[in-house]
Amino acid sequence: MKTDLLNEADELPLVVMPSSAGETGLDSLLQWSVEQRDWIERQLLHYGAILLRGFDVHTAVDFERFCNSFDQHLLNYVGGDSPRQAVTGKVYTSTEYPAELEIPLHNELSYRQLWPRKLFCFCQQPAQHGGETNIADSRKILAKIDPVVSQRFATKQV
Repeated sequence: MKTDLLNEADELPLVVMPSSAGETGLDSLLQWSVEQRDWIERQLLHYGAILLRGFDVHTAVDFERFCNSFDQHLLNYVGGDSPRQAVTGKVYTSTEYPAELEIPLHNELSYRQLWPRKLFCFCQQPAQHGGETNIADSRKILAKIDPVVSQRFATKQV
């Protein structure tokens, strides 16, 4: 596999791509994700997100196989506020809002007592225009909050 950044000015996300045509298959990706679990975890900790590009993951079933190879404890989307539909197993549609509405940055299911430790996103059909998924490093956002305010959040367990 080879790695790169989308933008040298920003470390989010790390882009991982196959280094040869023989590595593009789903089975190669699954094997790599199992063999390189520690490396992947370290990169997630450092960069905050990993974008996989150029792999033969074409369906929700393929995507779920990858997610399960990486994490056997996937959560159901239960109690979420966004309208979503189950596609297969633990794979759900993105928020089903009209295209002209923007979804602000947020931490997924942060209002619940149990939230995902990792979030996996998959694009089966790219939008003709727009359709971006904005991501940010919550650690950097937290660091910009006034320490008095962030301490109040911590004290109140927010």
